[in-house]
Amino acid sequence: MAAIKKRGNILWIKYYDSVERKHKEFSTRLTASVQGWNHARKMLKEFEKRDEFDIKFREMTSSKSFSEGFEEFLEIKEFKEKTKLLYLRVQKLFIDAVGDRPINEYNEWDYKKFKKFLNEFEYIRGTSIKDHKKDYPVRTLSNNSKGIYTTHLKAIFTYFVKKKYSKENFIVPIKRKIKKPEIISKEDLEVILDYLAKSSNKMQYYFVKFLLLTGFRKSTALDLKWRDIDFKNKVIIANNVKKDREFL
Repeated sequence: MAAIKKRGNILWIKYYDSVERKHKEFSTRLTASVQGWNHARKMLKEFEKRDEFDIKFREMTSSKSFSEGFEEFLEIKEFKEKTKLLYLRVQKLFIDAVGDRPINEYNEWDYKKFKKFLNEFEYIRGTSIKDHKKDYPVRTLSNNSKGIYTTHLKAIFTYFVKKKYSKENFIVPIKRKIKKPEIISKEDLEVILDYLAKSSNKMQYYFVKFLLLTGFRKSTALDLKWRDIDFKNKVIIANNVKKDREFL
């Protein structure tokens, strides 16, 4: 319900936002005169009609559950298999933490609950314990893993907002700590290359040498075809496997 309130000499319309679950108000910019009150009542009726329409519209478009909206998100985005598996893991963790509910019901409190769930989450690295005599240590998620999961969750809710399944994106990803790369010393590198050069499998030597000369990822190097190499101009047209784009 909405109502007209007088503040000073100006009329305001106060109402309850059922989505954000709190009272709000806005100024009509009309003075509290007879004419002002008449105009304010007309504005109130128009606002109530529009608000009722918005509520019905949200009920129609936002009734999708998280899992239903997520399936639509995956289908439209057409991710590579590795990225798809990561999103599926995020979906499972989110539903385990806060449940599979209509998308428009989630709010910042659910996200706080999800972050608490990640902080307390424990897992066992490796395959099934039944298959091994060795006991696997129980691990917790690293800060970077939590950062990756919350970043991907933000992308999901960005899609939900765009489709009007959710009114706002309240996901603020956990910041990841940038790790300094560990560089192999020149001396150690020479030992490795010398060993590979003298080994029976020369392909290992050529492959490592090629990676050092180009800076390619292993996956990028293995994805190369002869047609990707322009010997005349001394250029390799490589496919960035991770980002799905070409670079020289």
